[in-house]
Amino acid sequence: MRVLVLNHIFGEFTGSEIYALQLCAALREAGHEADIGTFEPRGPLLERARDLGIRVHDVLNDEGPALDYDVLWAHHAPVLTHVIFRRTLVPCRVIFSSLSPLTAMACPPTYFEDLDRVLAHSPYNVDYLRKLGVLEERLHLFPNFAPKAFFAKQRAAPHGGLKRIAVVSNHRTEEVQAMAVCARQDGVQVDFIGGDHPVFVDETVLIDYDLVISIGKTVPYAFAQRVPVYCYDHFGGPGYLNADNFEAARYGNFCGRSFYRKLTAVELYADIKAGYASVTPATLDFLHEKARTLFSLEINLGRVCAELAVLQPTDLDALRRRHIVAGRLNDVYMGCLRNRIHFERLLKARGSKPRWRSRLARWGKCLGLKS
Repeated sequence: MRVLVLNHIFGEFTGSEIYALQLCAALREAGHEADIGTFEPRGPLLERARDLGIRVHDVLNDEGPALDYDVLWAHHAPVLTHVIFRRTLVPCRVIFSSLSPLTAMACPPTYFEDLDRVLAHSPYNVDYLRKLGVLEERLHLFPNFAPKAFFAKQRAAPHGGLKRIAVVSNHRTEEVQAMAVCARQDGVQVDFIGGDHPVFVDETVLIDYDLVISIGKTVPYAFAQRVPVYCYDHFGGPGYLNADNFEAARYGNFCGRSFYRKLTAVELYADIKAGYASVTPATLDFLHEKARTLFSLEINLGRVCAELAVLQPTDLDALRRRHIVAGRLNDVYMGCLRNRIHFERLLKARGSKPRWRSRLARWGKCLGLKS
């Protein structure tokens, strides 16, 4: 199959962008052709994509020939709507994969009943999409995953206690930053990954740490490599993951939100330090096995591809006729997006020049943007 993965932005070290790259890499390794379509191609992941042979289409500005793919796999509704209504396509199947039940961009398009499959990244998201009206037979769980490289590279048996902590987050909280100060004063090394310290987290990054503090996408990586996980971030979290809280944490994609547990920096470090001994080899084995059965990218992807292989292409002409308003409303969004991108380019090119500064400030205010 030829698959085009659609992401609003592609190139930075954020969840959906890394997700798209890993998805394409796994599809290609399985013998399929897989590329990426995006409105904003920018950042270091572009080079990684090129190295893997993955083409990145600028679907906002490139009005080239028909997009010749058997499957559209979309993470963000505006990109999918633009491609369906304003680009030329060959007959294809259409998947929408929701990576969040909360952000508007990750909500399925209004024409979800005409899509072949709607995927959700957590059991909570499955329930949420079911309440929105997505039909049961088209709704499937496709969780955050760990590629097989993470399972192949295991952390050595722990020894010497808690010496090195990795905090993986793009939204660092005050209490976690202050916790790091407490830990360092106690002789524990704490490294921050993400945000101001962008790192592509592959199978080599986490394996030498004694503990990972993170939520969401990073958690299956740590499970796969038998690295202990303390689930905590800007929503708070349950702390150490184990057999007792695994299902409750998994239900919400290990985001920590549903536990309603926020700690001060001192409380956080005390809890981390006191609870580390509870992470036994049996706990790590349990979490590793759960990752292998539930979060393997290759296994979950194989199931979806097997289903797609027997489906007939979506009737795109009928979809466009039934949902013409969706296409027109998306055009309004596209106009705002083009204005924002144009403004950012002007700001970068001319924002330091005095005669442009006040003009750009006025334009930015009209657009609701910071100048």
